[in-house]
Amino acid sequence: MWPWFNRNFVYRPISFFRGELTLRRLGECRPRQWLPAAELETYRKSRLERLAWHAAANVPFYRDLAALRGLDFGEMDVAGIMSKFPVVDKQLLKNEGASFVAANVPGRKFQLRTGGSTGEPLTLLTDGRAAGERRGTYYRFLEWWGIRPGDKQARFWGLPLDARGRRRERVKDFLMNRCRFPAFDVKPEVVSVFWRKMRRFRPAYVYGFASTIFDVVETLAEMGYDGRGLKLKAAILTAETVYERQRKAVADFFGAPVVAEYGCGEAGVIAFECREGRLHLNADCIILEEVDGAAVITDLKAYAAPLIRYRLGDLIVKGPADPCPCGCTFPAIGGVAGRETDRFDLGEGRYSHPQSLNYVFQDFSALGTGVARFKVIQSRDGRSIRVLIEPAAAWRAEYADAIRAVIRDRLGYGGDVNVEVVSAIPRDPSGKLRYFVREH
Repeated sequence: MWPWFNRNFVYRPISFFRGELTLRRLGECRPRQWLPAAELETYRKSRLERLAWHAAANVPFYRDLAALRGLDFGEMDVAGIMSKFPVVDKQLLKNEGASFVAANVPGRKFQLRTGGSTGEPLTLLTDGRAAGERRGTYYRFLEWWGIRPGDKQARFWGLPLDARGRRRERVKDFLMNRCRFPAFDVKPEVVSVFWRKMRRFRPAYVYGFASTIFDVVETLAEMGYDGRGLKLKAAILTAETVYERQRKAVADFFGAPVVAEYGCGEAGVIAFECREGRLHLNADCIILEEVDGAAVITDLKAYAAPLIRYRLGDLIVKGPADPCPCGCTFPAIGGVAGRETDRFDLGEGRYSHPQSLNYVFQDFSALGTGVARFKVIQSRDGRSIRVLIEPAAAWRAEYADAIRAVIRDRLGYGGDVNVEVVSAIPRDPSGKLRYFVREH
């Protein structure tokens, strides 16, 4: 479908019917990315105050909390307001979901379903205005890369297993001007068929799970295909940590910039990469804290079911504090190192980020030692790990001993290291592929 036609005669009417008015929200949020720091902080404080008063007055969970604690925000700054609210997590929202819903938000309501990569899928409620701002801020970031609403997208994502769900997603894909590669099935024959579909479709950009796009381009490269002819504006990798070897492989295949996005199903885009390589926080809509080392967010646009100090469980790397040459005044984060539940336990009270394992296998791949993919699973007590290896053609049995030695010597891990060669490493139910998992 022509992008101009889709934007004006499909996307705009649907957005109006749903009460989202996405293109209007895009116009409203676009100037805020250039606000001076002091003005941005004033704007964020104003939004937080309104959300806090709304939650304390209209949301049962927070209304009871306000009565118990006598909440009065007065002249507090952002940190002071935040200190009045407890940190909530996914389990609490699942158990007490109805008590987080506001009764006074007008307009249509929609359900947001998270992917459930942690094994705990969650359904939340949102309203049309919040959904419109969620999409509007997403398109604001896409504009950095020359992408507009209605531009064609090749989407590497999950797909419902039931027939009704699949039909619904196919309709959505058509209306959103995108073609979809199912993230669960990266077989060469499936990849080849999708490649032919992509060449006919001529997407402006690709978007999806980092590991899926990486697997697909590696398979296509092995088949001798060249993605540079698509002339993509960007390849946007999301939902997983983006490793340098993935970034390089995707960039080399498509001849296009690779862009990292950090977000969640509950709140949408949290941070997005600019042309200077910085991951800018979606700061006019999201407040990001670090509590006990893990990410906690407040979604300033969520009124139907407020998310105030919601624990994501991701491990955030701090970013540079100096102004970004791109001109966006939103602060930047350094990236996402994994999940707090997935810290690699080295023993004797020592821990390492899961990225340390990625560096080990990145070196192995660079040496041509036949590791196509890997996954490390650590036992609950931390005393042993299973290293699943999906071998490439150059793999030899003695490489298993080398892997054990490197993990023990370089990382200082003292537990049992069991290396298992498998034909294929299974993905999570959501379609993601996590390289490190801690059993619970």
